[in-house]
Amino acid sequence: MLAAAMLAATPLLAQAPSPRDAIIAAAQAGAAADLGKPVKLVVDSVKTVGEWAFVLSHMQSPDGGRLDYRGTRYAEAAANGGKSYSHAVLLRLRPGGWDVVEQAVGPTDVAWTDWAARYNAPPAVFASP
Repeated sequence: MLAAAMLAATPLLAQAPSPRDAIIAAAQAGAAADLGKPVKLVVDSVKTVGEWAFVLSHMQSPDGGRLDYRGTRYAEAAANGGKSYSHAVLLRLRPGGWDVVEQAVGPTDVAWTDWAARYNAPPAVFASP
């Protein structure tokens, strides 16, 4: 009985996020910071090579609806058809976690073609899954 009471009083340890979850969380934080508003990423692919990660996703409002660019630095471009709902991000694992190296918020074309050379990232991280 005492053992059961002690077990019940022992708090459960929170599980650490999986590496994939940590990558997605960093990507989402980067997109939200760039937009200046909360955003939900619906992930299409995550590719990792060593300490590098590349995420392709599309953005939604936090409630799952269509992202509204109003109030962001992209509002005018979006109003004129110059923004998509895509998001691409290159991340690198550092001692404190995953850092955004570069991202494309709402690109209308492939924005990451030179990221491997520019950031000395392995080209394989950008390969289609």
